[in-house]
Amino acid sequence: MRTVEELWDIRRVSQYLGIKRSTLYAMIERKEIPHYRIGRLARFRQAEIDAWLLTKKRKTEKAIRMTRPAGSFSSPVF
Repeated sequence: MRTVEELWDIRRVSQYLGIKRSTLYAMIERKEIPHYRIGRLARFRQAEIDAWLLTKKRKTEKAIRMTRPAGSFSSPVF
């Protein structure tokens, strides 16, 4: 039997992401975050929010240096 995944509302997603609801509404309007419309209501799946978050991950400077070939990293010239 297939289980139904719980859909999250604006309040829950904004708390989960640690952002204001107004910021989340703006992201929905710009279609920056995966969501579903049920009438006028926006709903979200946690798995899709988690996958979306992974696409927003940024490398630290140390991680960038480690992925570059030796000698290819140059310091900025002032």
